[in-house]
Amino acid sequence: MPIVWKICEDGSFVAGDTVTGVTSYAYPTSLRVAHAKRNPEREAKEMLANERKEDHETPYGLQYDKHNWERLNG
Repeated sequence: MPIVWKICEDGSFVAGDTVTGVTSYAYPTSLRVAHAKRNPEREAKEMLANERKEDHETPYGLQYDKHNWERLNG
């Protein structure tokens, strides 16, 4: 799965799967962010592995992914 990730200016961590469009977000205070600072690729893969594509096909899921892609591309 080709993935991208970013540690945002606010300290959050966002990861996205470029094939499925599924994304995952970690709040700035999350332990995932601390782990991502040491190994972002591994953390991004773990975060995305916990996401179910079906959950991202709902109106909320589509909006969630849209917002996260804006963060990744911004």
